[in-house]
Amino acid sequence: MSGSWKIKEGIYVPFAKQAQALREGFVNLGWQWIPRSQNTIADRLSKAHLPSGKKQYWDAGE
Repeated sequence: MSGSWKIKEGIYVPFAKQAQALREGFVNLGWQWIPRSQNTIADRLSKAHLPSGKKQYWDAGE
């Protein structure tokens, strides 16, 4: 969401676009990275709807 990572393809693309559009409605918005190991519940929930074996593709970059 902050632009550090770019989602190139996959099931998350429509959700990322929707979230980016929604963030434009906020004047004061901040981001904090939380390691996956400290955020296991959110990590599990984000993958709960994925078909098993489906890979996601994203990379670091502007």
